[in-house]
Amino acid sequence: MSHGSALLEVESPCDSCQLKSTCSHEQLACRAYTLYCQGKRWGSASRVPTHTIFKRIYTPPSRKDYEKLERQLQKIRAKRALEATTSQSVHCEA
Repeated sequence: MSHGSALLEVESPCDSCQLKSTCSHEQLACRAYTLYCQGKRWGSASRVPTHTIFKRIYTPPSRKDYEKLERQLQKIRAKRALEATTSQSVHCEA
């Protein structure tokens, strides 16, 4: 189970795990693998695989997630536009 080419250089928690084949076939993952995917230390993390953890790692964002991000971006753009307008009016008065 690899998750990106940069991670292939580091030992995966799956490399020496007896459950590697089971996880692969049944779409399971453990906390140690989550940390590995994030590039963090996983040595003492739980090695109990679940489908829930697998889904957190591999499920793409939903349309609702994208809509939420779009609303956040719109707020940021509006704030920046207001700041730019305010900044320009201050420079004009000087």
